[in-house]
Amino acid sequence: MFTNNYIAFRHNMFFGFSGSSAINYGGTTVSYKKMTNPVGSSVTFYADDDVVECDIGNSMGAQISNPVEGLATSFSATKKGVYFGSGTTPATREDYNLEATISSGLTVASGCGFFENDGNGKYSFYRDYVLTNTTEESITVSEIGCFTPVRINSSSSAQWWPILMERTVFPEPVIIQPNESKLITYKFVFNQMEA
Repeated sequence: MFTNNYIAFRHNMFFGFSGSSAINYGGTTVSYKKMTNPVGSSVTFYADDDVVECDIGNSMGAQISNPVEGLATSFSATKKGVYFGSGTTPATREDYNLEATISSGLTVASGCGFFENDGNGKYSFYRDYVLTNTTEESITVSEIGCFTPVRINSSSSAQWWPILMERTVFPEPVIIQPNESKLITYKFVFNQMEA
C-alpha cells in the first residue's frame, strides 16, 4: 500500500516544492506536505539535483548488501532499497516503518527489474529478490517495504533519511529454512504511465 509519505512526495513534486513555503494559486493556498521518518519524526523534504533518486522505481533497483543498514538513522542517498520484515499487521497509509524489520540472518540479492504494459492504461513494474537464510533457525518473512532517500535539510552538507513509500504484508508468510533461498517478487501497478 502506498503510504502517506509517498502521497506527500508526489504532492510536493507536482507543485515543485523545495522546502516548506506555501504557494498561492489565484487566491488558493497550497501547502507543503511533510513526511515521517522511520522513528516517527516529521521531516521536511528538500528537492535538489538528486531528487530523481527519491522515487520508488529508482530505489527498487538499488542493490543492498545489508537489508537494514542505516534504517533507523540518517544516511547517504546510496542506502536506499527494499527491506524485509516479519510483521503481520495489515498495511495502512499511516505506516512509516516496517512492523518488525529483519535485522540479521538474511542476504538479499536483487535480480532484473521488469516493466510491462498490462493493457487499459495500466503498467506494472516488478523486481525479483532472492533471500538466503544464513542462520541455523528458520526465518519468516511476511512484509516488504520500499524506502527511498529523502533530503531533509537545505544546507550544503545534505542529510538524508530513509522514507517508507510503500509497505505490503503478504497474504501468506514466506518461511525460509537454514541455508535455503527463496524468491520474492515485488510488484507495483500504475495507471497513466504514458501520454
